[in-house]
Amino acid sequence: MRQILFMVDSPLGDSDRTHLFEIGALLINYATRVPEQQAAHLESFVRLLLNDVEALIGQAQLATHEDTRHFMGNSVALKLSYLVTLSKSSSRDTSHLSVVYGTILQVSVKALTAMVTHPMVRSKFMVVLHRMVSCLDNALLLDLLPQPMELLVSHQPTVSSDMSTESDVEDLVAMVNQLMIKYHIRLGPVLEPLLMVLLSRLVDRMPSDDKQQPHDRSIRLAMQRHYFLVLQHVAAHGLSPVLLGPTNRPHLETLLNTVVCGIRDVDDPMAKKTCISTVVHLSRNWLSPTYTDPAIHAAFTAFVMDQVVPTSLQTIIAPGFRRKDPGCVRVVGEVAVLLRELAIIIGPSFTQSLVNQVLPAYSFPSNLLQEVGNQLKEPSTSLNADGLRKVLREGIQAMASGHR
Repeated sequence: MRQILFMVDSPLGDSDRTHLFEIGALLINYATRVPEQQAAHLESFVRLLLNDVEALIGQAQLATHEDTRHFMGNSVALKLSYLVTLSKSSSRDTSHLSVVYGTILQVSVKALTAMVTHPMVRSKFMVVLHRMVSCLDNALLLDLLPQPMELLVSHQPTVSSDMSTESDVEDLVAMVNQLMIKYHIRLGPVLEPLLMVLLSRLVDRMPSDDKQQPHDRSIRLAMQRHYFLVLQHVAAHGLSPVLLGPTNRPHLETLLNTVVCGIRDVDDPMAKKTCISTVVHLSRNWLSPTYTDPAIHAAFTAFVMDQVVPTSLQTIIAPGFRRKDPGCVRVVGEVAVLLRELAIIIGPSFTQSLVNQVLPAYSFPSNLLQEVGNQLKEPSTSLNADGLRKVLREGIQAMASGHR
């Protein structure tokens, strides 16, 4: 099979080669293979591909015409896709293959370094990295991550109207989020210097508000969703210390104000829910009585009470709020989770303020205020907010019907 795949002037097309590599991967991973055999067979396939990749990198560096370099980039991307295919069938313990997989990633990083702006090379490298998250030892992958992450984030394409650009952003955000889910705080040293660069690039890609064509609005919303989803993953997966690092702390107030704007101004239930969820996760860290930074604790408490709670309530009781829309129902549910979380962390003083001052100021139905208080006093977790969600929806419905 190797002879067929790597023969010079082979009549095989790209799709034929892909199918054969898939078959090769299955044979390499066959159940009766002992680890030594599996490693030897995988290495024999991989080595030939890596030799091709390195040869193409050298040729591209010597090429004088942009079209030639682009064509060679396409060829490199195709080789990277074959490497991904060879790793797909590794379902058993793969520790005996770590040397081979480590070499795949190292050569793939060389390809990315040499062709960092080539759309297909970027795309296929991110697929390689997705696979290596599953295949490689955590410590080894984390050691290799800083260079390719910096390259991917810092050399994003800038033409927002190009479809490959939109795909690149989507792939990059998905990859960063996957890494946060996988590694939690261990990703901190890699993410801390790159977070603001990534978020700033997302903002740069948003068409200005005066552009109201459907395509412009679609791109703006997509970038907003990506922005908020990255922040939500930072908060949800133990990476909130990254926001307080030397690179990001000067921007913390701007980031938090952007979250408030997402709740108030972005006409998208998914974005609103994501922003509220971000505050919920940050509250579990920064409002905890055991949190050791008093300045952050005090500032974040004021931020939540003065901005997030009022903005969230104003959003769900606003006349234009689509209270029957499934997405908007989930927004109400997330507001309920936030209020329960704050009642658990801050205690009775929060419940009393909400019931006696905050909700009455918005003309929330007086007959439901006591029930809100009862739901916040229930001895349960913040995630079990179904009862409070129902009360809030009743109040929203009554206010919409004019029954104060």
